[in-house]
Amino acid sequence: MSKAQNNNKINRIFGPDGLLAGCLPGFEHRPGQEKMAGAVLDVLIHEGKLLVEAGTGIGKTLAYLVPAALSGRRVVIATGTKNLQDQILSKEVPFLQKHLFPELAVVCLKGKKNYLCLHKWKRLQMQSDIPFSEQLDLWPRLNAWIAETKTGDRAELPWLPDKHPLWNDISSSAEQCLGSACTEAEACYINILRKEAAKADIIVVNHHLFFSDMVVRDSGYGEVIPRHEAVIFDEAHHIEDVATTYLGYSVSAHRLFDLIRDAEQEINTGLLASKTKLACLKKLAQLRERVETFFNLLPVTEGRVNIRRPLDREPVLGPLQEALTRQLAEQGRAMEDLSAKDEVAPLSRRFFDIARDMAAIATMEDPNMIYWLEKKERSVVLAASPLDVTSAFQAKLYSQLPAFIFTSATLTVEKIFDFFKSRVGLDEETIELNIPSPFDYARQTLLYIPKNIPEPQSPVFCAAISREIESILDASSGRALVLFTSYRNMEEVYHIIKYRLPFPLLLQGEKPRPILLEIFQRDVHSVLLATNSFWEGIDVPGESLSCVIIDKLPFGVPSDPVMKGRIDWLSRQGKNPFSDYQLPLAVLSLRQGIGRLIRSGNDRGLLAILDVRTLKRGYGRTFLRSLPQTRLTHDLEEVRRFFLSAPSP
Repeated sequence: MSKAQNNNKINRIFGPDGLLAGCLPGFEHRPGQEKMAGAVLDVLIHEGKLLVEAGTGIGKTLAYLVPAALSGRRVVIATGTKNLQDQILSKEVPFLQKHLFPELAVVCLKGKKNYLCLHKWKRLQMQSDIPFSEQLDLWPRLNAWIAETKTGDRAELPWLPDKHPLWNDISSSAEQCLGSACTEAEACYINILRKEAAKADIIVVNHHLFFSDMVVRDSGYGEVIPRHEAVIFDEAHHIEDVATTYLGYSVSAHRLFDLIRDAEQEINTGLLASKTKLACLKKLAQLRERVETFFNLLPVTEGRVNIRRPLDREPVLGPLQEALTRQLAEQGRAMEDLSAKDEVAPLSRRFFDIARDMAAIATMEDPNMIYWLEKKERSVVLAASPLDVTSAFQAKLYSQLPAFIFTSATLTVEKIFDFFKSRVGLDEETIELNIPSPFDYARQTLLYIPKNIPEPQSPVFCAAISREIESILDASSGRALVLFTSYRNMEEVYHIIKYRLPFPLLLQGEKPRPILLEIFQRDVHSVLLATNSFWEGIDVPGESLSCVIIDKLPFGVPSDPVMKGRIDWLSRQGKNPFSDYQLPLAVLSLRQGIGRLIRSGNDRGLLAILDVRTLKRGYGRTFLRSLPQTRLTHDLEEVRRFFLSAPSP
């Protein structure tokens, strides 16, 4: 099919008098959306790689879903979040099936931890003692849900609190899954979904599942996602970070304790002689003590730090690590010998895998990895992350499929794709398409950057921006999202202004994220203070979000082990880490933050950046040139006039 024929097909759907005009309420012809759809279809059919930056309001989801349905290929759509997966399945797909493609088969796949494990559920029911007494009250509701659910998806349980311990007891991770050896394999929700996905036209996954599949395929252990011919990455600006996780490896106290607990459960439910059972449980108890001793001796404070020299060379930790690694391998062999049951095989493999990862981190022999450790609230993690993902992408990804599409609202720096291409290993043959937002930012927005404010490293910075925030909120009548680059700044500003504002003040962490967003949208004059997780993925059109305030330019923390490792690596190559890596990353982060402001053609709003470096430093121009065209002011009076010129909420 020629490019002209593809464009005709797309025009018949997206054109001014196309099919969407007749069935989509409030349809507006968007030339950018039609152009994107045509480019996506062309690459899906004729193969290649396509980069599309689609500004807010383009309608990029339909602009790639429709071509995927038209292409005749099995296409995987990989989203940055499970929320977007659910949106596609609950909103866009039913619309397409009703109006355009009645036979379209679409399946959504998530990681195993998102689904009920029937094997673990039945095992839990057989236990005489329930791990958490509060779970008993939930059992009738769970039983009713299990009798009705067709997917076993955790998303169907809004009444089950996030991180509730019961879900961990009745769901299975990739490590814990028994696979074909499971007695519930035939009824398994994941197995049923995968069979459906193998016949689907479109498979919707998230980035985490996609890169998990890439690593599993490369290891030769099989596949997580059924075979496909093309992939579309939405929210593609995240893929380097997600791939970094899956191309590295880690060992945590939590992972080890979970394994020991699973092994104890298997031994307790197995048909073993009492003496044998007691001996096995004693060895596992000894292993638990060794894990506790080793991780308690790791020299860590809160956060992530580099491992500066191999742990196996440390005078105290070295022998402990070697003994722990040896005992893990011995336990793996013991589990193999313990029983002929296929159910034990995954447990044995887990012991061997952790022993392998522990040895690799302790010896630090791979020069292409960054070694670090992190103290979390309930665990300590040892990890290794790749310096660079481009070679892995070229070998394990680009050589395996004929067609790739990468799209996001933020892929360019100063309208150029070079940074993103360099981070994910895309060559010069990659097609580039930059489609600006249809919104009139010059009319709908105002950018405010105060001139007379201390720089962020000043000890009085938080006090100074608190006064600015108060003045801005007075002009905007609240209705603001205040984004911070650190919890410390957020909490300091919150304590300064919380009794000075006549508006409801919401703080990240005080309530679950969905509840905070619901209150923020419902209470028009409320103000929400938040950090990194709120910089994207928030869609609050209308009056409730009329102002986005950013405390400072969102540069990454240079002491973070992965960032520091990559900075040092770029320096060794003779490159400039700041201009080639740190600055572009910060620009993309800032663009994500300001993307929260205008979500429809009727929105009006103020963007305030309280970082004078935007004006005083040469790199500030890079930030400003990367933002949408808008008016810039340094005058609070103009901010007040901007809000007074709009209808009152």
